[in-house]
Amino acid sequence: MAQKMNKGYRMLFLVVGLMLLPVVLATALYFGGWQPPMARPNGELLDPPHALPFAFTTSSGEKLSAKALQGQWHLVVAGAGACDAACLQLLDESRRIHVALYKQMSRVSRLLLGDDIDILRKDSQRLTQLQPDLIIAGIPREGYKEFDMASPGHRIYLMDPDGRLVMRYPADAPPKGILKDMERLLRFS
Repeated sequence: MAQKMNKGYRMLFLVVGLMLLPVVLATALYFGGWQPPMARPNGELLDPPHALPFAFTTSSGEKLSAKALQGQWHLVVAGAGACDAACLQLLDESRRIHVALYKQMSRVSRLLLGDDIDILRKDSQRLTQLQPDLIIAGIPREGYKEFDMASPGHRIYLMDPDGRLVMRYPADAPPKGILKDMERLLRFS
């Protein structure tokens, strides 16, 4: 009989010990200072997001306000001057990112923004033949600072559904990193 009691107590201590084990481990990790690795964005997070209170001018001469762009995420390629080979490469990468979003693709549109609408008008026919879903527009002077037009070359930006710039990527940003950021943002928005 005493042996049955000891066996019962051992079983009880084993069950209680197994229940307390996660609590003990969690407490040790917490007080030991361990934290899980945080997901870091691959681009530069703009904090606070930059509101765009101005309207863009499309290659056909129409005004495109930030309100008209609301409701969708926008993958923006922006820069000064004509769309050169590096710009075309960024446009191609943005299209690949857009297609790689697969089911979320309808929630994102792509824009090419430049500082000179006349140059963009000349390029628009060639660019829309290559990429018909691309929106081409010019940035007014008050928007040059937001899109860093003083720096040479084109860069990729991410605009949220409220028409604010939320991320900026360097020209040599890896497309896989941009795609990863986009997937994360679309999953949580």
